Amino acid sequence: MEAAFAPGATVLQVARAADVAPGQIYRWRRELTGGVAVGFARVEVGGDELGGAVADPVLVVELESAVVRIAAAAPPALAGAVLQALR
Repeated sequence: MEAAFAPGATVLQVARAADVAPGQIYRWRRELTGGVAVGFARVEVGGDELGGAVADPVLVVELESAVVRIAAAAPPALAGAVLQALR
């Protein structure tokens, strides 16, 4: 299970190596950490695809050390994926 917490490890890679479903890795990590987030995923967004900085965000999520702004033009699936990742 230590592999699931290794830097750069992905759930899919760990699940395949352990011959279990990816959902099982998430469950084990949640049980081992008591549901507390243990790290952050690196996210990079290119300015060209979005026309530069978000001038008028529709949704602003403020965390302890980060701010996520989602523009009105963002596809719903992208906005949902971002919010899901913040859980």
